[in-house]
Amino acid sequence: MSMSALFRGGFSGIYHRLWALSGSMQQGPKIFIIGFNKTATSSLHQFFERNRLPGVHWDHSHLVQCFERNIRDGKRLLSGGRVQARNFVRPSAYEDRTVFSDMTNPHTDQDPKDFYKRLDSDYPGSKFILNTRDAESWIRSRFKHEQGHFVRKQLKFYGLDDSGTGREKLKSIYRKMHEEHHRDVLDHFRDREDDLVVFDILKDDIQKVVDFFEGIYVLKTRRYPHVGRTRR
Repeated sequence: MSMSALFRGGFSGIYHRLWALSGSMQQGPKIFIIGFNKTATSSLHQFFERNRLPGVHWDHSHLVQCFERNIRDGKRLLSGGRVQARNFVRPSAYEDRTVFSDMTNPHTDQDPKDFYKRLDSDYPGSKFILNTRDAESWIRSRFKHEQGHFVRKQLKFYGLDDSGTGREKLKSIYRKMHEEHHRDVLDHFRDREDDLVVFDILKDDIQKVVDFFEGIYVLKTRRYPHVGRTRR
């Protein structure tokens, strides 16, 4: 591999290229991280990658677009998807990867709440992580995301003015979304404690996730980073 190819995409590109060229990946069930963005999705993605579990994180909304296409065509949600991010050595099929996170399209209201039940049906035996935080700190973090660009896209989608009133209405939408998603996930996985772990990013230690996957994957807690953290 040429030096220019190695350095394409900056530090993240270097990391992914060296990672892909070294060692073997762990094999096992797929893992779907079904909390909203701004609940440590980037940190969890990197945690699993550093533990040799290849993932797809957001992929510039291509992940959600793949889901939408396959719902329309009646196919399994990961079918035909390929990683579009530049920081990979070569194109990689979604179905060849293990961990999936940040299933978000900022221009709509689509996110994990719209897809986790179908993923559970399409990929039996998979494991799910409901990464979460209290609603108010999550909303504050979302409003700061991308220096406010994310929220401006959301205001436009919901037909709200970028004003104090419009932003308060969006916060109310988010509060309801947060409550309903968490209630629905817990109901869906009722009596299936081996399939779902709830990980509160502000209260729980990453050891909780490690313990959940004991006997399935070997995970090292020291490989858990804190990426994109917003001050509370």
